[in-house]
Amino acid sequence: MTFLGPSVFSLTHTTGIVECSTRRVREVHPPAQSSQTSSSGKKNSKRKRTEGSEAWAPSANGVEAELDALFAKVVLAPWGVECGDISKPEIWSTSRGLVVDPNATSNSNEQDAVGSEGKQKPHNPLTDDITLLVEPRLVDSFGLVPGLGLGAMWVQLVRQDEPAAGSTSANSKTFWYHEDVTGIFPSFYTPGKQE
Repeated sequence: MTFLGPSVFSLTHTTGIVECSTRRVREVHPPAQSSQTSSSGKKNSKRKRTEGSEAWAPSANGVEAELDALFAKVVLAPWGVECGDISKPEIWSTSRGLVVDPNATSNSNEQDAVGSEGKQKPHNPLTDDITLLVEPRLVDSFGLVPGLGLGAMWVQLVRQDEPAAGSTSANSKTFWYHEDVTGIFPSFYTPGKQE
């Protein structure tokens, strides 16, 4: 609540995939300029019919537009080489959503996807980028260190009520945040010799 203030965020979004891995900074983007009304505004709200009256329901699109406008985004790519202090990504059992098992040996990602059912493409922690929400004041810091490696527990933000199959919103964005930072690696990091 410190960053968002009064918001309907907790009514529209929940946690999705929880991944522990090391990723490198690929891109940094300042907060977007948004012309939409906030998530509590009328422009993005929906009305749900109940017995003879209309009830207000928050808009997930509005919340995502608000997050996009309030926070800077850091695109993080998988580190790519797991050795030394950098281990293979781990997916926590508390994860919700489709995810490709990083320990699978098969070439078929669809067979190795685990998690809840849905039409969404499974998250592959070995190849997919994630978009981390950060305070806008950190844009300059991350911009100075492209390739910086961050080891952390990454948590995906997902909509609580997914749209019906086949009606996925084009405006839907997937954001992540971190719980714990477990390591920071320079872009030129190489593991030492193991004895």
